[in-house]
Amino acid sequence: MSVCAAAGVGAGYPISGLIADGLGLSAAFWFGAAVSGLALVCVIAVVPSTAGRPPVELDMLGALLLTAGLVALLLAIAEGDAWGWSSAVVIGLLVAAAVLLTAWVVQQLRAKAPLVELRLLRHPAVLTGNGCATVLGVAMYTYLSVITAYVQTPRLNGYGFSASVVEAGLCLVPFSIFSLAASRALPWLTRLVGPRLVLPIGSLVTACAGLFFAVFHTSLWQAFVMMALVGVGLGSTYAAIPGLIVGAVPERETGSAMGFYQVVRYIGFSLGSALTASILASHTPAGQHLPDEGGYTLALWIAVGICVAAARARLRPAGAWQAA
Repeated sequence: MSVCAAAGVGAGYPISGLIADGLGLSAAFWFGAAVSGLALVCVIAVVPSTAGRPPVELDMLGALLLTAGLVALLLAIAEGDAWGWSSAVVIGLLVAAAVLLTAWVVQQLRAKAPLVELRLLRHPAVLTGNGCATVLGVAMYTYLSVITAYVQTPRLNGYGFSASVVEAGLCLVPFSIFSLAASRALPWLTRLVGPRLVLPIGSLVTACAGLFFAVFHTSLWQAFVMMALVGVGLGSTYAAIPGLIVGAVPERETGSAMGFYQVVRYIGFSLGSALTASILASHTPAGQHLPDEGGYTLALWIAVGICVAAARARLRPAGAWQAA
């Protein structure tokens, strides 16, 4: 499921790009709304009814606190350069994010039916698995944001490939294909290197993808190669993490553990987008609309470092986590 969701990103970009090119940007959003509506119909038709079962309480307060905290944090990161990192607005947003997210943690630990069961983090495998999922999500959306923007930059700017929206979307197709292929190859890879090394190897392959494009970015085919490598790395890691988490928790906590995994993964996605926007904005010269080439390479190097850190975290002995 995790890999299919990631692969859907690679399919959505070229399809929406094709629609936007032919019918305009608003048509692409209407297409997204239609697909979401179709998904809703499928849920109603396929997912069994809960009628007759004990009602499940929805933690509305937890949802509101988490949403408000993340919005404040992401807005500060994305707009920090434009508004000034020392400005009262950005500092206020960061303080508000810290307060709201701290309140959310306290509320989750006290709630009878929390939105996220934070106590699951007592399991070292759950802690490392979710930590890796978050930082790899940051790296993934850094790569996606960089590639789609870089290839569309006019060559007259001194870099870029003057690609259309459709061509930029097609750069992500290898990501989808190789994500699915890597997930199917996971049992073979596990037998070959052992379950402990799958996640570090996948993280390092993802790091190599960013390293490759940070050094070699003079031809469009290099963007395709990079996204293929990202697909191999993330396809294997996102397929392995759920098994790592589920194998570490009691059966009764499986649902909570996987729900937590999905939440932190999408937090990583959001942070990656906001971080990339902030980096590119900081490398946009005054009076210009496009960042300089150094902004893209800096974002890639940061993502590379994040992936290496994820690999290092998974290789850390379990006893070290217990001591920490």
